[in-house]
Amino acid sequence: PNAMLGGLAGVACDEAGRLVVDDALRVLSSAEGLAGGGVVFALGDNAALASGPLPPNAQVAFQQSDYAAWNVWASLNDEKSLVFKYTALGEMLTLGSNDASVAGPQGLEALKLSGPLAAAARRLVYAVRMPTNEQRVKAGVSLLQAPAKGILRAVREAHLRK
Repeated sequence: PNAMLGGLAGVACDEAGRLVVDDALRVLSSAEGLAGGGVVFALGDNAALASGPLPPNAQVAFQQSDYAAWNVWASLNDEKSLVFKYTALGEMLTLGSNDASVAGPQGLEALKLSGPLAAAARRLVYAVRMPTNEQRVKAGVSLLQAPAKGILRAVREAHLRK
């Protein structure tokens, strides 16, 4: 349990000490109303959705950040809040510089990769999901550099053995 969050007066916490939030990520008060008139928001590891559990991964927090940012803006501008909806995007795990495991997103659960192909797929996904074109290009160049360095290293080692 999170002692700091659990010690906040007037807010609802679950058994793990996370702040209980509604579907717009607003913190609920311990009296079933909204804490602070509905202007306190929580997301990620510090939040527990009242409507049900979510996977404990970075994907959830990353997706919640867009909703929370909009909903903070909406609360300040008398606009309608957005209801958070999680979309499972699959799982990617790095196991080394050229090794990984990838499991497909919702609807493609049968897609499973491992090894160097999964590592390349993971790098490609991260490059494509970068927020700006400049960052996509940098990530793409980085994606190509790793294999190129490996090829150059192999050529140099082969040349030195002659």
